[in-house]
Amino acid sequence: VEYHIHLRPVPENGDCLETRGHLDSYVRGDTPPCDSSMPQTCEVGDLSGKYGTVSGPDVKKEYVILFLFLEKGKTACFYVTNAQFDPGYRFNDPYTAMNIIQLGYIGNRSIVFHDANGTRIACATLVKVAKEEVEGESEVEEESD
Repeated sequence: VEYHIHLRPVPENGDCLETRGHLDSYVRGDTPPCDSSMPQTCEVGDLSGKYGTVSGPDVKKEYVILFLFLEKGKTACFYVTNAQFDPGYRFNDPYTAMNIIQLGYIGNRSIVFHDANGTRIACATLVKVAKEEVEGESEVEEESD
């Protein structure tokens, strides 16, 4: 399953199609496909192209939980796991930003998960919250150290 940051938040009706296209601050486009060995050349929002897809036989049956938190106060750090907090993977994406004046700003945008054929199968609005508001944050930090 691929996942990307999209331009618009998810509307109240939950329609993932209304999130528009990928966050592409530098107008790179999605052709040719992202080369993970050169993430700086990828669309800003192409997270699975830069860091890998979510895979496994039950990927559609399990919840995928994505934690975002600040790393060194500037870039977004992502942690992907399932509802049971099984060991997942963590990556810091230096091409996204939590500062509204930067081109890679991800606030009030969405993350969209795509099936292999490109169908949008899940989406959520990215919202900045205080650390203490994130349930399970302490487990995530312990596992990723």
